[in-house]
Amino acid sequence: MRYTKVVTTAWNMYLLGGLRLCCGKRVETRFRTQKTGALLAYLALFPARTHPREELALRFWEDDADDEGRASLRVALNSLRKQLETPDNAAGSLLVADRVTIGLRREAFVTDVARFEEALAQAARVYRTDPQNHAAHLAHLTDATTIYTAPLLPGFYDDWVSEVRERLHSRFLNALEESEKLHRRLGQTTQADAVALRREQSESSDRVAAGEGESTAAHAALPVAPAPKAVFTDPLPHFFTRFWGREREMAQVGEYLRDAGVSVLTLLGPGGIGKTRLSVEAARAWGGVCVWVPVASVVRGEELADALRESLNLPQGSGDGDDFGTVTAHLRELAASETLPLLVWDNFEQVEETSGARFVARLLRAVPQARMLVSSRRRLGVPGECFVAVETLPLPDESQTDPAALLRNPAAALFADRARSVTPDFAVTARNAEAVATLTRLLDGLPLAIELAAAWVSVLTPGQMVQKLSAQGERFALLASRKTSDRVERHRSLWNTIGWSYDLLSPDLRTLWRRLSVFHGGFTATMAETVAGESFTFDGLARLRERSLIRLMAESDGDDPDEPRYELLESLREFASERIAEEESAEEGDALRLRHIASLQTITDLDAAHGHGPLTSRFRLRYKRELLNVRRALAHVEDGRVPVDLGLDFALRLSRLWRAGYVREGCGYLQSFLRQADAAKKSINTKLRAKVLMEIGVLHRISGDMAMAEPALLAALEAFGECGDANGVFSCRQSLGTLALLSGRYTESEALLRQALSEGRALNNRHGIATCLNSLGYVADARDDFAAMRAAHEEELAVRHDIGEEAGIALAVCGLAVANRGCGDFVCAEQHFAEAFRLFHQIGDDVGLNPTFFLYGELMIDKSEWERAAVIYGIAEAGRIRLGITMSPETRQHVETYHARCRHSLGTTAFDALLNRGATLSQPEAVAVARRET
Repeated sequence: MRYTKVVTTAWNMYLLGGLRLCCGKRVETRFRTQKTGALLAYLALFPARTHPREELALRFWEDDADDEGRASLRVALNSLRKQLETPDNAAGSLLVADRVTIGLRREAFVTDVARFEEALAQAARVYRTDPQNHAAHLAHLTDATTIYTAPLLPGFYDDWVSEVRERLHSRFLNALEESEKLHRRLGQTTQADAVALRREQSESSDRVAAGEGESTAAHAALPVAPAPKAVFTDPLPHFFTRFWGREREMAQVGEYLRDAGVSVLTLLGPGGIGKTRLSVEAARAWGGVCVWVPVASVVRGEELADALRESLNLPQGSGDGDDFGTVTAHLRELAASETLPLLVWDNFEQVEETSGARFVARLLRAVPQARMLVSSRRRLGVPGECFVAVETLPLPDESQTDPAALLRNPAAALFADRARSVTPDFAVTARNAEAVATLTRLLDGLPLAIELAAAWVSVLTPGQMVQKLSAQGERFALLASRKTSDRVERHRSLWNTIGWSYDLLSPDLRTLWRRLSVFHGGFTATMAETVAGESFTFDGLARLRERSLIRLMAESDGDDPDEPRYELLESLREFASERIAEEESAEEGDALRLRHIASLQTITDLDAAHGHGPLTSRFRLRYKRELLNVRRALAHVEDGRVPVDLGLDFALRLSRLWRAGYVREGCGYLQSFLRQADAAKKSINTKLRAKVLMEIGVLHRISGDMAMAEPALLAALEAFGECGDANGVFSCRQSLGTLALLSGRYTESEALLRQALSEGRALNNRHGIATCLNSLGYVADARDDFAAMRAAHEEELAVRHDIGEEAGIALAVCGLAVANRGCGDFVCAEQHFAEAFRLFHQIGDDVGLNPTFFLYGELMIDKSEWERAAVIYGIAEAGRIRLGITMSPETRQHVETYHARCRHSLGTTAFDALLNRGATLSQPEAVAVARRET
């Protein structure tokens, strides 16, 4: 190591990612109280001096009287001595205290924070003394970024912790940025890309994956081991505002999460009480790997498997029930490798009660090790469920009017904090303290209601807010009483506050808010402008945000940092949506739904302009973030509020989304809309019908349902012929040829493909020509005619290069690699595989990359590079599981044949070890290994 040497008899203190102490085989993770742990962390972080007892008592027990604070400090110190200064560590070996001061003996401990900062200091020294020694500079930076496994002390919310946390995280991000630059200077592109990805994830989620080395030993004490590389998860949402109060609930949730016997923990409470924020903060403080599963737009329990699959980044299955099988198989794989994440479900009350509980029970039967943290307005009702009731924030006493004392109350502190974000010079003073206290009591301590009220401090004083809220209460009590049974008294307070905020807005802002409620899952300013029409202004969007009626989303997977994304909290969206029915005409409501579809077509138009081939990473993320909006728009077609021909056109525009992992869903929409049109005797343009039938056939083919694919493609071929669409006839014939190839009918396939190729040449449809050549290459492969295969893919590659189609180039290069291997030219085969890996990785085509690893593994077997083959097969199999790809029995038997050859040469133990080594590699690392860059 290049930083401070760790004395084996000293305490190793881990402050990054949670407070943990290790000394030999001893691991200490729990302390008498959180303040006791915070005191120890403070002394460890600032070891350069001893600390006056008075200062420590005031810092950690500021709410207590002086004598009580000093007594609490003594109790905490005695607790630490009893816990840490055992016979193995004699009294005074760690804590150094006298009647006036307290400190830690510096030679008795070392912290990960100190080692992190020492590594950065070493890097700085190298740069000062030898600026051109990039390798040494990078080595120290890599030490530092390896040590930094997670932000400082998650779950601790003292101001001093926040300040140090922000400083360290900023230094970590700077180290990553500098590391990326140095990797690029040294020509290490793959490593640079991996560092850039880590930096991007760290900047957006404020939550860094666990590293290696010391963190592995530290995490061994946790009930669920972290898996920094094994799971692709949705990061926990990031909030731009401070988290107040909730010490009791955080402690309760923490205890349950540390208890490995608790499978389902539900956070119960009404809307607006802060369940979502609490679940995020508690999950983050827990420190293990989490998967965020938002279900606000899920209605039926059967749809929960799909929501979980999306959060796990797994592709859609091909038939009914496949999503459940896909996610449970994946979770069982993770459980077997001890990397099972905590599933954090949000807004579960939106799911129909019986089917939701049935899904959870079924999931627990399939994966008994699964653990869930759920936020909901009602209990799930599954066996073994534990729950924490999320209460309103504690309210200030009526006698509590001293400003300093009032600000120690979480409800008042929340109001003051949010008010300062609107008016920086706002302060709780002797003049307004009573009004602030009264206001928080009127709002029942509901966090969302308090935030909405605080947003008006630039217009109204707290006293005026009290007057207006009291006057408006009766009116909105009637509104609240019409709502569902979960609108208990405290929820009526929220509804009153939302209604009061609504009435205070100008008419144009009310209209804008109503129209934005059509979005589910967020929107951009461009989308808002399309939907809101003449009521949209950027100033209006800004003013709604100032009033806390919309909020800026912190996206970790954003595709356009120059266009922020906004959302409405569900309670606010629900309120505004109801106003549409009451205050907009039916015609305007219909027009609003059409404009919602139009706002989404902007993305499909950009995608279509991007070209053919699989979705790029950029568009895959765009579609994923708009999936809730897409489903809501298509639901309006299903319920008849949008014309079915428009729905068919829109669903057809989404074909690349359906093919990229939502095959069954897309096929279901297209078939449903066609049946809907036929039942209503709605005339559908013949060309549109032909395109829809062809897409249905292609989706069935992708899902492996050849029996359903062929009739649809034949019907499409006939319809294209009727309307004289030569390009449509060509594309359909080419699809039928590919279908015959996949069905093993090689003679029929070749005849169809050669006829299609002739049609394509006549039409100069170069993308179609290339696709035909690709399929003809694999017909030759099936016949072991590798010379013909090579010729087909060489011609295909020339066409792909001519039209600049990156994804197609990668496919053609991979085909050439297979052809050269068949011809016995292993050198050319390896070169082509390396280029295919580079291209697939560059465009983010995971689905193309995964089978390429399997094919490359076969080349390594042919070359007798047994160890390398085993690692490559480990990479391939882990990727297949992650992507949810199911092998046919024939393909599985083929792969097992090669596995058996490799296992026989290496021995079972060595083969399994190398297989596991490959499975642990990240994708950038895997590509680097395959390309022989490491």
